Amino acid sequence: MRKRICRQGRRDSQFKEYSNRESGTIVTAISAATDIVTPLIVFKGKEQLAGWQKTKKEKEYWYCVQENGYMDSRLTLDYLGLVFRPETAPIAPGRWRLLVLDRFDCHLDYRVIEYCWQHCILPFALPPHMSHVLQPLDVAVFSSLSNAYGKEVNYIRAAVDKDMFPNIFSHAQQAAFTPSNIRSGFRKTGIWPFDPPQRLQNIRQPQLLSHTPSDSPPSSPRLSFTHTPPPPPNSPSSDLFYSPKTPTTP
Repeated sequence: MRKRICRQGRRDSQFKEYSNRESGTIVTAISAATDIVTPLIVFKGKEQLAGWQKTKKEKEYWYCVQENGYMDSRLTLDYLGLVFRPETAPIAPGRWRLLVLDRFDCHLDYRVIEYCWQHCILPFALPPHMSHVLQPLDVAVFSSLSNAYGKEVNYIRAAVDKDMFPNIFSHAQQAAFTPSNIRSGFRKTGIWPFDPPQRLQNIRQPQLLSHTPSDSPPSSPRLSFTHTPPPPPNSPSSDLFYSPKTPTTP
């Protein structure tokens, strides 16, 4: 079902989709030097379909499929080993690279942390509920990306499928991931140039809750343990596949 959204008498209408929508994930990384790591697109599904690569692609991407369209620990290891490490190691040869992460479960998996330490990657997890304040992409890039993507979708006036999405996202990324926006994100968060008070001075301190002592002793917390499989070998798996831009339509 498609519905035209506009004021009466205006031509700058927008199309809104109400059905056949599904979740997916874009994984991307930037640096204070305005470097951009090749994005990873996670489509929802069980296997890659040939129909997703019918049209020529204007930019290189990494792809993978996952049943719910989200990242997990296994895909995070793949991304670090096949995308992030090879592309960032030449930028800082023999030196540690700081990787700022949110506290998504797969980022805190001990296998992911161990892999980072083994390859000169220093993972730093942001405090909970603070990515909108301390994450450069959230602060200065994603808003522009959302606006640019909306304009691209409205321009084509058609439902976006998995074959069309990479090129539409490429146009939006080019408009949003500008050197000025990237530098602004690191500057406003105080990460680079390093200036912690830049953002911390605007963070409201939490209010302390009053505590009423109780006559009964506090109950002991219940601890539960789950078996964790041993870490995989250092080399990542091959669930990700690389798709270079295609200069001509197949």
